[in-house]
Amino acid sequence: MSHGISDDAVEFAVCGSCLQVLAYDDRSGLDDDEERAVLSGLLDLHTTYEQVIPDGTELGFSHLRCDCCGALPGDRFRVLCFGEKCDG
Repeated sequence: MSHGISDDAVEFAVCGSCLQVLAYDDRSGLDDDEERAVLSGLLDLHTTYEQVIPDGTELGFSHLRCDCCGALPGDRFRVLCFGEKCDG
């Protein structure tokens, strides 16, 4: 990984809504559909990885959907995940 990040870290580019919920558990401003998408995406991350860390580094504008909730292109922020869980 770059920027001094551990080699075992998995980096995700998430939207501001996902970052806000992950870092502060703040769902204000989300409509019901957005909230469901964000919570579902975060649940997937927490189910897959031992640690999900809201690094928050600004990654700038992305033409891709959010790695967590699938939100349309926009500004993205870094979330680091460690310790992929095994199914057995």
